[in-house]
Amino acid sequence: MDDEILGPLGRAQRHDEDAMNAEPGTVGSLHRPLDAQERARVLDGLLQRLDGERGLATSEPAATSKPPAKAVPLAPVRERRGARWAGVTMLALALAAALVLWIGRRDATVQLPGYAITALEGGAADVRSDPRALDRTVVVGRGDAITVVVTPDRPAPAGLGVWLVARGAGPAQLVRVDAAIAPSGAVKLEGPLDRWLTLAPGEWTIEVVVGPAYRAPVDADAAQRDPQLRRASFQVRFAADG
Repeated sequence: MDDEILGPLGRAQRHDEDAMNAEPGTVGSLHRPLDAQERARVLDGLLQRLDGERGLATSEPAATSKPPAKAVPLAPVRERRGARWAGVTMLALALAAALVLWIGRRDATVQLPGYAITALEGGAADVRSDPRALDRTVVVGRGDAITVVVTPDRPAPAGLGVWLVARGAGPAQLVRVDAAIAPSGAVKLEGPLDRWLTLAPGEWTIEVVVGPAYRAPVDADAAQRDPQLRRASFQVRFAADG
C-alpha cells in the first residue's frame, strides 16, 4: 500500500519540479500529474492508513489485574513512544491527503487559451485559393519547406508540448515535434512536412496540437478528444513525385 500511495505522489512532485525549472518557451517534462483514478486510489489508501493509525493510538490493552490502590501505574516507555509516533504518522498522512486534494484542484483549473494559425508560408497555393489566405490549401511535394505559426489569444503557461496530427489520404498519424515556442506560448514550425509525417499523395488536414507536455496523446483520436489540448489546422495537398 505504501508504494501505491508514495509512487503517484512522487511522480506529481517530479512534474512540479520540472515545471518550475523549465526555461520559458521550452518543452517541459513529460511527467504528468495524478489523474482522477490515481487521486481516488491514493486518497483511499491514505484514509485506510489514517484509520489504522487512529485505532492503534486510541486502543488500550485490557487490564489483567487491578493495581494496588496507592500505586500510580505509568505507561511503559515503548507504549508512550508508540503513541507519539502514531500521532506523527497520522499528521503526515493527513498532510499527504491534503496534498492530493490540492493537486486535483490544481489540475482541474489548468486551462490553455485558444490557438489559431496566424502565418502560413511556403509551398504553392491551390489554383482555387488566394495565396495570401490562411485557410488556403497548400500544395507541397517531398522536401518542400513550409512555415506555420499558431498563436494563443492570450499568454499561455510554460511547459507546453506540440504535436502534429495528419488526417486524409491514408491512416491518421500523430507525432510529437520539437517546435520553437515563444514565451507567450506562440508556436512556430519550419521545415518540410515529410520530415515529421509520412504522407501519401492526396489531400490532408494537418492539425497543430498544443497542450501541457505531460498530457501527450496516445493517438490521433485522443488528441482530438482531450479537452486540455488546443488545435489549429490547415489544408495540404501532397503532390506525387515527378
